[in-house]
Order: sequence, then C-alpha cells, then structure tokens
Amino acid sequence: MRILLFIVIPLIAGLVVLAKKGAGQVTGKDNWKNASVKSEADDLMKKTAKGVSWMESQWEEAKREASEERNNQGLSRKRDE
Repeated sequence: MRILLFIVIPLIAGLVVLAKKGAGQVTGKDNWKNASVKSEADDLMKKTAKGVSWMESQWEEAKREASEERNNQGLSRKRDE
C-alpha cells in the first residue's frame, strides 16, 4: 500500500505544478511560475508522511482504548457474578 503512495505522489505533484504554473501565468506570481515537480513532490511526501503517522497513532490509540474497555467490561462481569 505504501509503495502506491510513492507512485501516486509524483503524479499529483506534476498536476499541482501544472496548475501552479498556469495560475502563475494568470496572476503573475513568479514563485508559482517557477514551481518544480521535485519541490512539490517533497512537500507532498512530507505532508503525506505526517498524515500517515497521525493515522497510525490514532489507530494505536483506538486499539488501546478498545482493549481497556474490553478489560473493564470483563472486570465488571466478574464482579456481577
């Protein structure tokens, strides 16, 4: 799954660069006219890595909370018996 990100990100970066260059032509912004695929791909990779890291931490936290809840329910059942 992660290898797919390394394929998709350069494609998205290329589209972003094309959009920025087009917008740079219309607005006259030089920094958008000079956008490169490498810089956009680097930015997208950093943002994607942050997003994946955040999702993994949320997943681990949810698993931990579910485990704690399951343990607490088991304890309350034993008390009821």
